[in-house]
Amino acid sequence: GGAPTTGPRCPCSLPVSVEPVLFLSMFSVALQAPLSTQYLWDRISEDLGFNGSRRSECSNSSVPPDPLQKEVETLTAHWNLYISLGGFLVGIMVVPLLGSWSDMAGRRPVLILPNIGLALQAVVYLVVMYLKLPVVYFLVGRLLSGLSGDFNAILAGCFAYVADISDRKSRTFRVAVLEASLGLSGMLASIIGGQWRRAQGYINPFWLVLATNVASALYAFLFVHESVYPDPSAKLLTARHHKAVWHLYSTGGSSGEDG
Repeated sequence: GGAPTTGPRCPCSLPVSVEPVLFLSMFSVALQAPLSTQYLWDRISEDLGFNGSRRSECSNSSVPPDPLQKEVETLTAHWNLYISLGGFLVGIMVVPLLGSWSDMAGRRPVLILPNIGLALQAVVYLVVMYLKLPVVYFLVGRLLSGLSGDFNAILAGCFAYVADISDRKSRTFRVAVLEASLGLSGMLASIIGGQWRRAQGYINPFWLVLATNVASALYAFLFVHESVYPDPSAKLLTARHHKAVWHLYSTGGSSGEDG
């Protein structure tokens, strides 16, 4: 047999787990996503001198479409695509590396580092809003988050953590609790986000995004016990981790053994 793929696991079932980390992180992501899209619309509208509201395509077919509104819609969609694609392309390589590394280095770093990255993204977004910087800086914030693993690394780390500390009987329930945390936090963020923006604008909701990311990182640092005994010699950029990523993408995660 080859070398073990993970470090030794902590044998105890831990009383404090990762559900608050996932809840807070999902809340911040679900709160900022629609707000950033709406902010792009408003900023691009302001830059192009369009001061109308979005008009439905089917509201009145006799009214010709406003070419300026079409341009705002196109630019907003393009910038959304660039920002999302930038974070995705970086994250698609970073997340598997972090996941493989966490098998040896422990789960806590994979819960803390991406939250720091999301907090940095929120800081960049706030600076853009305060100083009215070009929206291209949103892409910079998104790339910072992607380099740290983004929300996908937190998601993977939380489920791996629960798999580490639970047995076969309790695992289904623990995973269900994680799924419920995702749903509840997303629903809560969607309820308050739009109303808050209409009442107070963008700045205050994004301060809450920053606060939830910082709170999630602090919770993971202070209260989440390690579920894998860390290997002090574990390094992020090693041939083993790159081989694991290559194996993941080349074989779809299968072991390559027949039986």
